[in-house]
Amino acid sequence: MRDAVNKVQAPDINLLSSTQYQKAIAQLPQEPFFGRVFLNYAAMSQWRGLELVDPIYDSQIIALKTSPKGLLAESNILTISA
Repeated sequence: MRDAVNKVQAPDINLLSSTQYQKAIAQLPQEPFFGRVFLNYAAMSQWRGLELVDPIYDSQIIALKTSPKGLLAESNILTISA
């Protein structure tokens, strides 16, 4: 039910319709992760009332998994395509 409501209320801002998110997910290893964080820098800066002057990076994804040594984070930063 929640998924259906989200798709109707905000079809253009969910992660499944985000090309940046799809590119970021494709760059992650195909290992099982227990958590992911996706940061869209433009949306985040607008939400915080900040202005990005000549941005280089578009977004970042961080995936978390456990390892015998503790917590492991895999991170990828996507640049802005010209």
